Amino acid sequence: MNSEDVKNTRLLLNRFNASALGEGDVNAGANVLAGMALSLCNLLRPDSVANSADGSRVSLGSSFLVTGALSSELVTDRVVSPLQFIQNNIHGHITQLGEVEGHRKATNENFGMNVLSGPGGPNREVDAILERIEETGFDHAKVSEIRKLLKPPVARMVSPIREQPILFATAAKPATVSELLKTAHAGRPFLHLVLRDQGDGRKFAQVASEVLDGCTMDDSVMRGVKGNWMVTDPEQIMCRPAETKEQGPGWLSRMLWLSDLSDGPDFGHGEGFKGASAFDLISSYDAAMEYVLVRRLDEYRFELNHVPTTIKFQGNQSEWIQYLRGVEPSLPGITATLRSLPASLFYGLVRMRGIFLKDAAAFAQWVLSFSRVLAARMIHAHRRVSEDRKEASLEATIRKLRERLTTFPQKEREFYRPIGIPANDCRRGLEVLADRGIATRDGDRWLRVTN
Repeated sequence: MNSEDVKNTRLLLNRFNASALGEGDVNAGANVLAGMALSLCNLLRPDSVANSADGSRVSLGSSFLVTGALSSELVTDRVVSPLQFIQNNIHGHITQLGEVEGHRKATNENFGMNVLSGPGGPNREVDAILERIEETGFDHAKVSEIRKLLKPPVARMVSPIREQPILFATAAKPATVSELLKTAHAGRPFLHLVLRDQGDGRKFAQVASEVLDGCTMDDSVMRGVKGNWMVTDPEQIMCRPAETKEQGPGWLSRMLWLSDLSDGPDFGHGEGFKGASAFDLISSYDAAMEYVLVRRLDEYRFELNHVPTTIKFQGNQSEWIQYLRGVEPSLPGITATLRSLPASLFYGLVRMRGIFLKDAAAFAQWVLSFSRVLAARMIHAHRRVSEDRKEASLEATIRKLRERLTTFPQKEREFYRPIGIPANDCRRGLEVLADRGIATRDGDRWLRVTN
């Protein structure tokens, strides 16, 4: 982390008025800003990519975890609530359409009319290709025709949004998530989880990993699903000592951490900024979210022409990867976890405020600096959690050793074998007890200190 990164990050946060966005707390404002930008990418079509200045191609979107009461509340208010409102509206339209069609069908039946349903005319060409392949084999089918099978189907009379309406959902139980995945729109869900106790990470581990890694749904069409998570942790459960190893970070380590705490580089105070208000920024975000969702749901235009969402990221992706590989020893896996972070932040922030093309290259450098600061804070947060958990584990070992201490000298193996702890942990615990004046060493044996 260098002074240039800190300077660029503060310039970016000033431009977006992170202090006002965080209601006076710049750290919270920066977390909310990052959460907004990443959420816009997580709502894009599955084929959305960024082409960086060095020719790299990066998929857009990134999972993230928000820990801390203020940041979690602000992200819930600014991101989760609007998305829930939109998802409920979609459900309401589908329900209403079903009621109208049911009434229309009943009316038509009363008048002896037949109603056609299912795939319409635009799919007849593909149907003919399939029939010819089934009858004569691939040798008699044109390559150009076969390629059409590899692209999304053209517009249909019955939109996939009716069959796959889930864009965003808040997870209540693992079983609920498994059901939601079956109706995830375009196979790309954006899911939200509120951590309520230390066991939640373990309970959601399997289904959460399936979403992150991608999985094939066991249904009639064996559809692939791969999405992103937004996890809010208002009570900072992730920062508490775990009672068991299974309650450690696990799959939650595979996403960006945005913390309220003083984790690593400070974002500053945003002094002297006279730009847009928080209200204006939130309005810009709402408009950007509407733009993204309209493009995602505009299936006729995009499936007919197969136009993926592609943006130009003026930053250097190879520079970012080089940085991540340098900090990989500090947090194994961070290179894969944060690979798409700068490009995703760039898209989301540009979409929110509309950066002029002449400013895009300089702004991309700000975004790269912001990404490095976020990564450094994430590494610091993981290190603090790891140290806290090691300390908690040591204290648990000390309590067990203290119960076995007697005035009769015992060898170390007489402590660690019955307890079932590593020999090194046992020795460290006994040494702490000695420092506290509770135990003493007699040769290769240990005993309780008597007053």
